Amino acid sequence: MNKKVFEDSSIVTKKNVIVMIVAILLFTGFLIINILRYLELGVREPVVIFLDIMFLYVIFSRCYPKYTNILDKRGIRFIRKSLFLSGEHEVPYREIIGVHKYKAALVHAAKFRRSFTFNSALDGRTVWVLAYRTTNKKGKPENRRVFFKASEDFLNTFAEKMPNKIRITEEEVAVEIFRREEESKSRR
Repeated sequence: MNKKVFEDSSIVTKKNVIVMIVAILLFTGFLIINILRYLELGVREPVVIFLDIMFLYVIFSRCYPKYTNILDKRGIRFIRKSLFLSGEHEVPYREIIGVHKYKAALVHAAKFRRSFTFNSALDGRTVWVLAYRTTNKKGKPENRRVFFKASEDFLNTFAEKMPNKIRITEEEVAVEIFRREEESKSRR
């Protein structure tokens, strides 16, 4: 086990809790109405009932988990603890390309093979994207990213460990990805 340098956990904000409670109550109401329609009126709509259950599952899976980000000597670890999914994801410092603020867009300059989400919908902080390049099980290099939320203290400590790679722009990350892809092509 690596010695922890810094640890940060998800924070629940009251506003987001209220929104999620309303959503849960709404979809629970829809589910009850659809079950009663089935039992009392004989209206068979299993797809609607299934969708109500799936919406509730998605809401719980986005709200309930507690996320912890840990900086240690080798890299950064993201830990999820929840009812449905628990897990850990580790990224060594040497593979990190950069960390930038998440900005919703239809098209991004760089392509990512895999994306991991380690942030609660109840956490009101800014979403950050950690981009990194690693090799898959077949030995091929691929770009991946992790969506996470962190405190300013965590990001400051992270920036001390990796100067000029934390809080950079998405464009700077894309340029670095393209540079690394060109390097790997020229080695072949």
